[in-house]
Formats: sequence, structure tokens, C-alpha cells
Amino acid sequence: MLTAVAINVPPDLPPAIAQIVASRCESAIGRRRCPLASDVDDSVAIHWYAVVRVEDGLPPRLQIDFRDRSPSGPLLAERTLFFSDRDAAESRWASVGLVIAALVTETEELEALSMPASAQVATEQPTPLPRRSLHFGFDTGFVTGPGLQNGSYRVGAFGRGWIGLSDAAPEALVVAGFRYAERPGDASLTWLTWSLGAGIRIGKRGDPVNAEMTSVLLLERVLATALDPSSGHSDSGGVTRFGGGIGADVAATLWKDLRALIGADVSALTPPVNVEVKGVSVGREPGLRFALMAGLRLDL
Repeated sequence: MLTAVAINVPPDLPPAIAQIVASRCESAIGRRRCPLASDVDDSVAIHWYAVVRVEDGLPPRLQIDFRDRSPSGPLLAERTLFFSDRDAAESRWASVGLVIAALVTETEELEALSMPASAQVATEQPTPLPRRSLHFGFDTGFVTGPGLQNGSYRVGAFGRGWIGLSDAAPEALVVAGFRYAERPGDASLTWLTWSLGAGIRIGKRGDPVNAEMTSVLLLERVLATALDPSSGHSDSGGVTRFGGGIGADVAATLWKDLRALIGADVSALTPPVNVEVKGVSVGREPGLRFALMAGLRLDL
């Protein structure tokens, strides 16, 4: 007969949320080992009760009393879980299920250690608690690099969002971003660039330093204004371009989930940008261009 922990949740908790608690617990220690107290039958032997209460106050918190044999039995352990206001209800109660599974695992290990050597039997190793596989973050900062083949550099800002697909190293990423850059002068240009791609991160999420490489597809709108010094007249136009790029960056922890970020990338787009005034070329963008960036990363 299976040994199980009966989970006693607040009576006003929606059934779908209550089922999340049981499911996440069973994903860690095995099927049918974490029934809701309202669903207990004779097919399992209830060794523990996990009584979950919602505590008032700020920040929001959930209290777990882990008891022996019954909801009013001896208190074996207790845990208090704190959450921020932005944490979804499903995420909070999923965490409750994982904590209950951890309490069961710890209690079983202590009971096994206290058994006489002659009475110990081989038991199946508990399944490690699953860790959150998806996480995400945002990068923002300044960007610079050559504009046209001659003249000043372009300068601007960037924003990028990314999703990490696992906690393993190396970690696969999905990235999407936007850049805005300008180059002043007689032939002034503005670049509006959208990117979407994938990458590989070296180092685990909690490491103090991470490095990553990305490969992206690019969609860019270039707006140009050229001045004829002899007449003082100007003309403007724009072109939409497509291409791709590769980049590398390094992020180092500053404080908790905030990191400093530096990086570089190389990109190629078509058609090329060639700024002309009265049929005379006054500027042309190289076929390959590079950019340098520095900023901050919020790792959520």
C-alpha cells in the first residue's frame, strides 16, 4: 500500500488551484502520493497531513503545517512561503506542492536513518524536486558602432527580451529586441532595427558571471537626410532591409537579479545603404557592420 501525505487546503480554494498543489507534489514524489484530504480513500495509507493556511499581511504568505497521521496530530515541521504581489496564484500554489513534497522526502530520509540496521530495506531513491524550467529577463542600455564608411559613429539605445528554456548549462535562449540609433552630419541617418533569434548561454542561471552567443534575423528601416552644402537644400528618404547577425555578451551580477552587461555583434543587411546628392555618393554603409553595447540586465 502506498504511503501518502494528505493535503488539507482552505475550503474556499478553487478546485483547479487545489489540483495544482497535488499535481506538483506528485510530480516530485510519485503518483497517488499527494491526494487532497477531500479525496482520500482506502487505496493509500495516510502517514502525514499537510495543512495549508492563507495568512493575512504584507507580503502575502502561505503557512504549511506538516503533521503526523492526522490534521491535529503532532507537528513535525512548518514552513512559511512569502510571495510578491505580482506572483500569479497558480505559481504560489505550485510552490506549495513542491514544498510539501520536500517535507515528505526529508521525513522519509530521517525515518530511514533512525531504523535499526537489520530492519533497513532497499528503497527507491526519491525523485529530485523539479526546478522551474522557464525563466525570462530584459536587457537595456546604449549601443554604438560605425555608421557610414566615413564620418562619425552611430549612437543609440537598445532593448531586448529573452526567455531561458532550462536551468541546465549550456542553456538555450529565445531572444527578441529593438534598437534605435542615429548618425548626425550632412548625411544623417536613423536606424530602426528589430531582431528575433536564438542563443546559447554558458553558465547556470545563478552563477555570478554568464556568457552567451546569439544568432538573429534582422528587419531594419533606415531613414536618411542628405544636405547639399552648395545650395543648402536637403532631401530625405528611407529603405527597409533584411539580414542577420551574430553576437556575444557577458553579464555579471551587481545586486540580486540585476546584472551589468557588455557585448558586441556583427550584422549584414540588404539592400546596401548608399546616400547620394545630385547623383554623387556622400556616404555608404559597409556590407558588414559591428556594434558595441553596454547596459543592464534584469534576470527574473
